[in-house]
Amino acid sequence: DCLELQELGLECLIGLEDAHVRLICSSCLRLEKLDVCFCEKLTDVSYILHDPGRWRSLQLDGCYRLQTKALLESCRFTVLEDLSLDGEDLEAEHFSLLALACPKLHRLSVSFAPELDGEGLAAMASLQHLSSLTLKKAPKPTDD
Repeated sequence: DCLELQELGLECLIGLEDAHVRLICSSCLRLEKLDVCFCEKLTDVSYILHDPGRWRSLQLDGCYRLQTKALLESCRFTVLEDLSLDGEDLEAEHFSLLALACPKLHRLSVSFAPELDGEGLAAMASLQHLSSLTLKKAPKPTDD
């Protein structure tokens, strides 16, 4: 029974699968902070997209199979303040979508962002509440 659980860290759990996280998210209705960094078997984001307005923090870095494009294309995270993700499969326009999908971000960390361009960086910089931006393994920004 996890009725009061608001924050859960599951970083680097080798056997963690989508079904486990889906069950946790559907059972722990007050859960608003989730850390599944480096849980490499995760692919499905439906449990996150089911109620995007609940999330204050999502730590998804190292989940390179996770459908991060769907997160940014499908919904708006109205209260999300802290986000880390693996950007290896993101295209340039997805970085611009970050500002629209997550307008309340305070902290953003993106690993493996080979497609990040100047326009995407400018869009992320336009986030009014952003106080921390970390880009790992990204190209040098340009003025395009």
